Amino acid sequence: QERTDNDDASGVLTIYPIPDVYVDANALPTVPSVQSGEDIEWRVTMENTGDIGVSGNIQYEFDGVQGQSPPILLDAGEAFTWTVSLSTALGAHTAEFEGQWVAAPGSWDANKQNSIATGSVMVESKLKLNWEYATFDLRDAENNTAELPLTDGEAYTLTIGLTSQETGSANYTCQDSSNTVLSSMEVDIVNRGDRASLSCTFAATASMTTVRLIPEDASISSTLSRSFATLATNADGDGAGSSSETGTVALFGAIAVALIGALVAAVVLTREREEEVERDIFEYCPACDGELEGTEDRCPHCSFNLKKARNQFHACHACGETVPDLMENCPYCGAQQDVSSFFERRERREPRQAVKEEVALPEEDENEIVTGTQNFADAVKEFGFDEEHLEEEWDTNIEAAEAEVEAAYDRRYADEIAMEDMTEEELEAYKEQVTTTLSARRSDDVQDLDSILSEKGELKSLAEETGELSASDAAIREQLFEITGEDGVLPGEKVNIGMSLTDSSFAGNEVSEATANFSFDEKEEKPPATAKAKADGDAPAKARKAVRRRPSRQPKKEEAPAETDVCGACGADVPVGATECGVCGA
Repeated sequence: QERTDNDDASGVLTIYPIPDVYVDANALPTVPSVQSGEDIEWRVTMENTGDIGVSGNIQYEFDGVQGQSPPILLDAGEAFTWTVSLSTALGAHTAEFEGQWVAAPGSWDANKQNSIATGSVMVESKLKLNWEYATFDLRDAENNTAELPLTDGEAYTLTIGLTSQETGSANYTCQDSSNTVLSSMEVDIVNRGDRASLSCTFAATASMTTVRLIPEDASISSTLSRSFATLATNADGDGAGSSSETGTVALFGAIAVALIGALVAAVVLTREREEEVERDIFEYCPACDGELEGTEDRCPHCSFNLKKARNQFHACHACGETVPDLMENCPYCGAQQDVSSFFERRERREPRQAVKEEVALPEEDENEIVTGTQNFADAVKEFGFDEEHLEEEWDTNIEAAEAEVEAAYDRRYADEIAMEDMTEEELEAYKEQVTTTLSARRSDDVQDLDSILSEKGELKSLAEETGELSASDAAIREQLFEITGEDGVLPGEKVNIGMSLTDSSFAGNEVSEATANFSFDEKEEKPPATAKAKADGDAPAKARKAVRRRPSRQPKKEEAPAETDVCGACGADVPVGATECGVCGA
């Protein structure tokens, strides 16, 4: 051995203590309570207190179920929280959780006592029930299906099913419309999803029967309410009808009272005082408060000069602006103005109202017969007539007019009168008759104006220069009169105008013999015969309603004939001793 100083080898070996994994003793759930069957999340926190890394997993047991976590690696001094979601068992209970850190093979855990975590959670089982309306059934006392409407006083049984979502028990009560408890029932759900049914027996009451199934805990299910129309029996029918009628009358009475009260309140709240209404309608004099139309220059009640007052102004006491004295409010600030303070107060004179006296008018008697003047005979005698002759002439003319009216009526309705006595065959034959009023066509086919005028013979026309008829055209004028049917005077024809005698006192007048006869035939003249009167001789006239005629005037008292004389010039009768003839003036 050549040297021995290099035979020694040296090195450093560090020996660490066995690492320890510390697990928090409290396993924490995310919620303190949970419904049965729902999942809950657990949290387990652990820390490696050693100087070297370790590995392992969590082995746990929860609500009777065991399991383990995936492998977990923890470096030196590292802390880690592991979470897991686990399902709870059914039913209400307290679920316990226990988890322990287990080191993997080849890893270390110095103290196994601090590697356990425990926890608990409250598992609640809240029962949920739902009404199964398809199973609703209503039967009578004989267990037959009930028919609506129900009969008052009869017993009926209501049955309905329920479906569950959780487990547990619940209590129900059956009540009627007056909250009277008819029966109590209990529902016990052992397995989740089980079904249950409730039954309630009740007595029907008119006129509406109401049954309610109410749960003791409102969170379990809703209240079931059913109403059935019920027919009242004869024994209680009168009482029920009277009660219904009384209730209706009371309801309408209350509504009527409420409406009347509302109307009265509206009238009271909206009415205006008489003074306010008058102020809204009229204008008033600022000196005497007399009513004005608005166009006067002087007040008719106190003679106040309104024209001058309209031109007066004052300063507003609120804003200082110039305001007319007659304006009640300032147009700038709206402040109230005392109009009466700017004018001298005057006494108003009320105009006198004339009293109108009503005078009654004399009443007229419509049935009064007006007889005319008492001296009618003397009045008509001045015109050369006699009263009796006029009366007879009036009666004659009236009879003639009536005859003409009847004849015109018969002509107007001749067809209707003729058809009254016809049979049906004669009426049909009469209606089929056609009266042709058109003249026959000319035989020649072609006609012109010259051929038509040539048939008229010699034609005459007016003078070309004047265009008017003259004395030489008398023949044409005579033909025109013949065509038109007019009466006229032809040139050169002698005409006597008037009925007076020729006055020979004027120069140039032809003296001719003239006589005047003012006498008349006192015999009753018969009316002219008409076509109707002539037809009466051949066929009997149809009976017609008698025409009402005016009664004849009462004959006047006979008077002594007046003494007369004859005029020597014209032969007219003149009173004895007359100095002048009233007819010819002689």
